[in-house]
Amino acid sequence: MHRRLLKFGMIFCNSLALLLGCGTTTQKIALEQLLISDAVDKAIAHIDFSPLDGKSVFLDTSYLNQVNGVAWVNSSYVISAIRQELNAHQCTIQTDINLAEIVIEPRLGALGTNGHDVIYGIPASSNNLGAAAGAFGVTPAPVIIPELAFAKADLLVGVAKLAIFAYERETREGLWQSGISVAESRNLNAWILGAGPIQKGSLYGEVRFTSSPFRIARAGKEDAVLKSNHSYFNARVFETRSANTTEVARNDESDADKPAEKNEEGETIIR
Repeated sequence: MHRRLLKFGMIFCNSLALLLGCGTTTQKIALEQLLISDAVDKAIAHIDFSPLDGKSVFLDTSYLNQVNGVAWVNSSYVISAIRQELNAHQCTIQTDINLAEIVIEPRLGALGTNGHDVIYGIPASSNNLGAAAGAFGVTPAPVIIPELAFAKADLLVGVAKLAIFAYERETREGLWQSGISVAESRNLNAWILGAGPIQKGSLYGEVRFTSSPFRIARAGKEDAVLKSNHSYFNARVFETRSANTTEVARNDESDADKPAEKNEEGETIIR
């Protein structure tokens, strides 16, 4: 009876391994870029730019020019993202500091990725047995132990730390500061009995199996709320002040073309 159960268990495990297969990931350059840019976007979206509404501003990027990130996710991306928010708040962004009322100075405290791997099982190794045998004066043939993992996980985190302050150009008096805005974007790849990766993180609206549309569960609720409600992440058409001025001028012209109104005595009525 016990032998039958053991045999059945071995057949079941082997069949399960064949069905699950194995999966792996290769380079992560694009993933790192997505995580860092997403962290920058969220860090800026958490900042309230409303005290600068409608102001004439100059963006001083002196302390961002030397910041390098992954590929093109660097200080240029951060500068453009800040300019986008200033534009959304109807600020006039001047290229000459002498034409601006307010000077805005941003700085970065962090821009990069961190990650770690966890293996539940036996990691791959080629030196442990050789080192142990060498302690007894024996020189064995190289022994390579493959990875034998029941489950493993690979976590990658993109982090951005940003702060902005503003002061009046002429008086140099402080006007506004954003406070420290820290945001992170996470990606977790997990494998169970070689099957995977099962992906979860800030970049996805769901937990999914590999890159297929097969959804396991919803994820990233806080990120989803931020990205759906904040104007930074959504398409938007702005009504410019020049358009309003043109419309007022057109109304004035149309009023001028109208014949003057007169009362019963024939006097012109001024409105």
